[in-house]
Amino acid sequence: MADPETRLRELNEAKAKIIKQRHTAVIRAEARAYLEAKIRKDPLAAKNHHLLAPLLAEAGQVDESLRRLKFAVLSNPQSLKSRNDYALAIFK
Repeated sequence: MADPETRLRELNEAKAKIIKQRHTAVIRAEARAYLEAKIRKDPLAAKNHHLLAPLLAEAGQVDESLRRLKFAVLSNPQSLKSRNDYALAIFK
C-alpha cells in the first residue's frame, strides 16, 4: 500500500478530475440548451444544427446527431466543414 502522502495526492488528483468532468458536463448541457433555443428561434440556421450535432452524439443520440448534420449539409452545401463532419459521422 502506498504511503499516506502518496495516497492523499492520488485522492486529490481523482477529486480534481471528477470536478473537472462535472464542470465539463454542465458546460456541455448549457451549450446544448443554448443551441436548441437558437434553433427554435431560427430553425433554418444550418450552423446551429451543425454545432449541436456533436453534443447530441456525445449524449448517445447518434441518429438525431446525423439528422442534424444532414440538415446542415442540405441547408448549406457550400460548407466543407459540415460535409466533412457528416461524412465522418456516417462512418463512425
